[in-house]
Amino acid sequence: MRDTPGTTGASLLDETIVLGIASMGEGNGHDHGHNCPMLFGGAGVLATGNRKLAFPVDGQPPLANLHVTLLKAYGVEGSFGFDGAVFGDDGNATIDGVLL
Repeated sequence: MRDTPGTTGASLLDETIVLGIASMGEGNGHDHGHNCPMLFGGAGVLATGNRKLAFPVDGQPPLANLHVTLLKAYGVEGSFGFDGAVFGDDGNATIDGVLL
């Protein structure tokens, strides 16, 4: 991927973002509150190299907002959720500090 040109002139590796999520937290109810999503790749797109973003317990953005953020990174617009949500049931905003 490093040696394959992408659509923007950067390498395909630099244009690729991989989202890794170890688990769903509480799988039975699909509770996203106790997981740690990781992003890899995305040079020139992601601002998260070698650091982590931490949120207070009572101020955590919904996991769906991470998906909204990734959609924005690739210029994907539209609504993929219910009742006007951008993604899923509660994805309605980007997460500051993830994208450049």
